[in-house]
Formats: sequence, C-alpha cells, structure tokens
Amino acid sequence: MAIIKDGYMKGAKGGLGDFVVYQLGGQTVVRRKGERKKGMFSAGQRAQQVRMSAVSFLWRAMRAVEMDKSWCGMMRGRRMTGYNEFVRVNVSVFTEEGMIGDFGKLRLTNGRLLLPPELEVHLNEEGMWEMRWDCGVYYPGMSEDDRIKVVLMKREDVFTVKILDIGDCRRRHGRVRIRLPPELAEFSHLFCYVCSETGEEFSVSRHFCLTPKL
Repeated sequence: MAIIKDGYMKGAKGGLGDFVVYQLGGQTVVRRKGERKKGMFSAGQRAQQVRMSAVSFLWRAMRAVEMDKSWCGMMRGRRMTGYNEFVRVNVSVFTEEGMIGDFGKLRLTNGRLLLPPELEVHLNEEGMWEMRWDCGVYYPGMSEDDRIKVVLMKREDVFTVKILDIGDCRRRHGRVRIRLPPELAEFSHLFCYVCSETGEEFSVSRHFCLTPKL
C-alpha cells in the first residue's frame, strides 16, 4: 500500500491494472488488488463490523414480521432511513461477539406514543404471566383505543422475533393474560409496545424477562 501526496493521481479513485486507487481519510491510497488482509483492521474495527452484521440480521428478522414500520414511519420525510436509525440506536447493545449484550437496552420499536403508566409483567396465582398497567391515566396523545402489542425473543444469540397473539387488547383494558404456546416456551424475552388504532403511530418498546423469580 502506498499513499500519494502529490502528482496527477492525487484525488483519483478506481482500478488501474493490478492496483486499486481510493480515498482514505482525505488521502489518496494505492494498493495491489487482493492486498487487503483481515489483519489490516484494528480489533475495534473488527468488533464494530461484527456488531453491524448482527444488528443487520436483527433488522431483517424484524422486517420479516413487518416490525420495521415504526422506524420507517419515524424517518419518513427525513434524510436518514428507518434502517439507519435502527442501527444508530441499537448497535451499541451488541457485544463484539455479535450477541445481544443487554435486552433491557434493545429497542425494537420507536415512536412518539407513550407506553401505559405502571406497566408490569408478573406471574399470577394461576402460574400464568399477566401484564398490567394503569388505564385510568391518560396523557396528551394517548387514546383508550391504542393497541397493546407483544413480541418475543429467545436468547442473546438468536435474533428470531415472534409476534404473540394476545387478541384485540387495548389501552383501556388495563391488563392481559399472556399464554405462551409450547413452541414458544423458551422465548423468555418479552417486548411490549403500543400502536395507534390506525397502525400509523408507535411507542418505544419495553423489555421484560419471563423468568420466574426464585
């Protein structure tokens, strides 16, 4: 690899026989094709590449179940895309091994709607998970007809996103029982969010761990 500081090639980019000319940090660099090795990247750069790859996998999993809508809606009319904003918000949540480091900081949805106050998930007397919230308090922008939504994830190295059917649950209901089908029994990470009746507005998601406290 060579750095061109002056001459006719300064500022150039593209292929030139067995060489590649490109711009890096405001300098013109020439290298032989196939010269770049993995070791040319620092440990920090390689870790960031792994994080970017992981968050991209999660985005594709979310798109498969149409959970990209909140991000794309927030960025509509802006220069940044929904995907770019999702990466910006979530890339730091991933470890250098490409796993989810903290589910509590992971944001699956984004938006201006508010989650219900005093939202909590607990095991009821029947041994069934139940989600409750205060349905008597309404702040500007809230509607009693807002829909409560729930999605599940399995563990830190599995990016599959499953939408859980909890029926037509609205903000005004105040609670909902969560029935996990057998095939989702190992999906212990629950995310709750709110969307408007029209499906155009969303809230930020909140994480709950479905692990009984001993």
